[in-house]
Amino acid sequence: MLEVELKCPLTAEMWPKLQIQLQRMSKLSVKSSIDRYYDTPHLEFLRHPCSVFVRLREERHLQVKFDECESDDEQIPCVERGFLITEDHLPEEAHLLVRHFMPRWQAASTWTEAVKRNELEVLACIQKTRVSYTDGTMLISVDRVAGLGDFVEAEIQCDEGTDTQSALTRVQMFLSELGGKPLRAGYTELWLYQHHPQAYEQVPARFRVNETDLQ
Repeated sequence: MLEVELKCPLTAEMWPKLQIQLQRMSKLSVKSSIDRYYDTPHLEFLRHPCSVFVRLREERHLQVKFDECESDDEQIPCVERGFLITEDHLPEEAHLLVRHFMPRWQAASTWTEAVKRNELEVLACIQKTRVSYTDGTMLISVDRVAGLGDFVEAEIQCDEGTDTQSALTRVQMFLSELGGKPLRAGYTELWLYQHHPQAYEQVPARFRVNETDLQ
């Protein structure tokens, strides 16, 4: 699945316009979450040409996110693969995918053991409360992120191998109508920018934080 998504800081000026849009949508959920991103001490995932992020959500969902391809395009669709894990089971498919990006990856029966065997460390910890809405095809999320602020995100999911331009145009238009300017950086890049300067230096230029966007 390809995620075509854009987000921007949610300002006081944008709120009235956003509320009008949300009144036309269906409210899906209100969720609080803690996402922990892992990497090696040498930042092997972050340094990979595909800009790999290995994320553990709520201690149960292992997700691997990466660029669809190497490109200078600032709007590369992101591929996300997810695996349900338990205290005593880590799917073989997860090992195969991670090994694609890190050939030296050592398999283990649990995530805890995999972290130990592969010397993984927590790269970033993102805590947020998300209120989600949908109009049937587009997902709108209003996020409050600890230490970062409030944001609105527009997302459309597309099948892999399909043309994503129309989806991109639609999410761009949605934020533009609110008066928002899309961020190149995601929450992880913003967190690294503020809390982990050494790792932030490895973030691809197309995902770097533009300070003027945060003002």
